[in-house]
Amino acid sequence: RRLGDLAAPPSALAAAEEALHRVLREASRGAQAVQALQDAAGEGLWSAWRRSGDDAVDEKLRHGHALFEKGHTDEAIAMYSEVIRQAPEFVGGWNERATARFHAKDYVGSVADCHEALKLKPRHFACLVGLGMALKASGSSREAVVWFKRALEVHPGLDGLPPLVEAFELQDTVNEYLRPHLTRVVQAMTDPSFAPHAAEGAGESQDEQGLQCDWEVHRLSSVSKMEPTLRSYFVRIRIRNSNNAPAPVRSLARFYALQFEGGRIFPLTRMTTGKASFVLEPSEEHKFCWHFTSRHELVAAAGGVLLQRDAASRAADAGRRRRGVSAERFLSADLQRLAPGEATEDDVERWKIGYLYTGVINLGDVGFGA
Repeated sequence: RRLGDLAAPPSALAAAEEALHRVLREASRGAQAVQALQDAAGEGLWSAWRRSGDDAVDEKLRHGHALFEKGHTDEAIAMYSEVIRQAPEFVGGWNERATARFHAKDYVGSVADCHEALKLKPRHFACLVGLGMALKASGSSREAVVWFKRALEVHPGLDGLPPLVEAFELQDTVNEYLRPHLTRVVQAMTDPSFAPHAAEGAGESQDEQGLQCDWEVHRLSSVSKMEPTLRSYFVRIRIRNSNNAPAPVRSLARFYALQFEGGRIFPLTRMTTGKASFVLEPSEEHKFCWHFTSRHELVAAAGGVLLQRDAASRAADAGRRRRGVSAERFLSADLQRLAPGEATEDDVERWKIGYLYTGVINLGDVGFGA
């Protein structure tokens, strides 16, 4: 705490702030006493960054925070702007306004304020995280990860950030891996010679890596009285890791290409990590089903699933790779192209038995790409 006071304006000592940063970097998490020391160093820096050295400015910052806590975001932003006008060299004003702008969904403004704050305090770990969050929210995932990692370099003990970085990096990798697969499926469906399999709305495929997938897509014959123009479709999927599969596999994502009347195709990707994840040992299977609704008539569907070999099996394969035998991290299997079958509500209730039901996706009047 004493170091935090010494690092705060009006007579801030650079040596005191540097000492706190050293504690953040060098204290290892684990032992309770060491963790408490690291937490205290972080709190000391945070306290110093929220003091300008001018009582009137600090009071306005506190007032802005009170407004923000009560949900008066616009008023809080106005108060923080006044703080910045009076004390442009005070990092607290920029950082607090960046946070408020983020909550107001003004991601461009939030990013700009974060950069101003980081010009003043390049190791402001809270601002580094905030910048990453604003970039992620605006769609710049890769750039967000860069700033998250920078925050961890400054403060390795930031709770919850390492798994967040790992999840973002994995999602980026998965999207990059899936893109050519989805493109291939969409191109096949736009080929004039394409004729979907239409045997009762069901299809099956198996790849050389031991993954077997079968799926069904059915149009419900009943129509909602509340939404007579809304069509409902039922999807059922089974994924099996065959008996001769070399190792367990873990789910990552699944993707679909839904072709509607007029040739319009809607690509749909779903990550299957976290609570939605599953692991398949050899000979095990995972079965799930879901609905989607649309105001457009579905004429064909295709897709695929993406899984990864578990970490232990990949490590065991390191020797094989050194001997020139390839071991892929990702495994994929196609969901065969098909046309929807017809089903009643009773059919669907019966088909749900033994399958995990994951809910409804409402596509409604979403604008489909041609």
